Amino acid sequence: MRITAQTIVDRVPGILFRHAAAIYGMAGRLWLILTGPVTIVVLAIHFTPYAQGYFFTFMSLAAARTVAELGLGQVIIVKVAQLCLPMTGSHEAVTPRMAGLIRFTAKWFTGAGLVVGALLCLGGTVLLSANNGLPTAEWLPPWIALSCLVGVDVALSGLLFPLEGAGLVKSVYFCRMVRSFVNSIVLWLFIVLGLQLWSISIALACSLIWTTIFLFSSGKLVIAALRPNATVAKIDWLSDIFPAQWRLALSSLAEYLSFYTVIPLMYVMHGAVIAGQLGITWQLATSVSTIAGAFVLTRFPEFSRLAAVRSVRELDSLFLSTSLISMLICLLGALSVGLGVLALQEMGLQIATRVLPFHQVVILLLGVLIWHFNLAIVSYLRAHGGDPYLPASLIGATLLFAANLTLGRWFGPVGLLWGYAITGACFMVPFGFYLLQRKRQMCGYPPFNFEGSWIALLSRSR
Repeated sequence: MRITAQTIVDRVPGILFRHAAAIYGMAGRLWLILTGPVTIVVLAIHFTPYAQGYFFTFMSLAAARTVAELGLGQVIIVKVAQLCLPMTGSHEAVTPRMAGLIRFTAKWFTGAGLVVGALLCLGGTVLLSANNGLPTAEWLPPWIALSCLVGVDVALSGLLFPLEGAGLVKSVYFCRMVRSFVNSIVLWLFIVLGLQLWSISIALACSLIWTTIFLFSSGKLVIAALRPNATVAKIDWLSDIFPAQWRLALSSLAEYLSFYTVIPLMYVMHGAVIAGQLGITWQLATSVSTIAGAFVLTRFPEFSRLAAVRSVRELDSLFLSTSLISMLICLLGALSVGLGVLALQEMGLQIATRVLPFHQVVILLLGVLIWHFNLAIVSYLRAHGGDPYLPASLIGATLLFAANLTLGRWFGPVGLLWGYAITGACFMVPFGFYLLQRKRQMCGYPPFNFEGSWIALLSRSR
């Protein structure tokens, strides 16, 4: 079929509609990048360099919510997606099996929220006490409040995974996009009003209110499954969930250990000021990957359905086109962030001292591009069930954490960032390719057909 420029233009509305979920996901993260300078200005005006360090250490420790699921979120997405046939409206009907999965999810995330909240209260207090940048009375009460709210967030956010697997990807990513907007606006407002570190807890509380409203208005599938009179099939964790979860759980722990401990390590090893500079730079740079990653993650339920029915040609076309678009978005985002930081520092503005020097930002952005390369491979592998990417996750996390401890201690942020980039280039990318080819051979798939992947993407938008 001949694809002309006019044909592409005519199909743009269809493409935008089909990828609305990815657009919502990217918009939420793009918001973080576009508003990053606003956050820098607000922190520079209302926070001391020490308080900024506590701010980003709070944020990094609170990211423990991401590991609380222990891989269950992706397992539920895959299992619910396999119960829902596309284009049948099955997301509106709650089968006993689906209701059982939703109830199991609710119980798991409620328990995980309690554990995470308690661990953050205790462990975070010990870690934050290791540095005397601020008086205890200024950081301890807001930290305890934030820890409790993170536990509630774990419980509520876990209920979004069944909706995503049931085909309501667009709605779920709309919810997450609005959360980003609400969180940032409320955060700025209360920082300006002088509530300092309390602003983080207040912003999260408002995000939780929005999530609750969304679940009651658009999460009818979940609400129906949680009703006392719902018909529910029994879910046995050991036989139904654990075989697919344990690998993902180890990967989640490895990811948290290698990425979310970076700022706390800098806080302990080099103090609150350095941690604050790395924190705001890390947030801007990794938001680039998350924006581009939204295009991959929103396709995960579709990856899972195609893998389940062994529709190899469609699966390969989706994988190749998704990878190309995601990498292009990541590259453009990295260039934007790099040029933005360079402009701030060339103008000699005071707020430029709140981020890392430009040459260190370049190293970080290079590392982000390298690590992002494997994201589509990870989704492709996990769509087949379990986590074939586990060996790369564990070895990569070990190497990266060791580099953070050693190079970060000896050379500060620049050593840590070089360790990040080199680990990705020398190990993660080559090993990712190896695992992809091995999985395809095990499944008996033919070699990739690069021809037509873009055409397939356009034709699916009709």
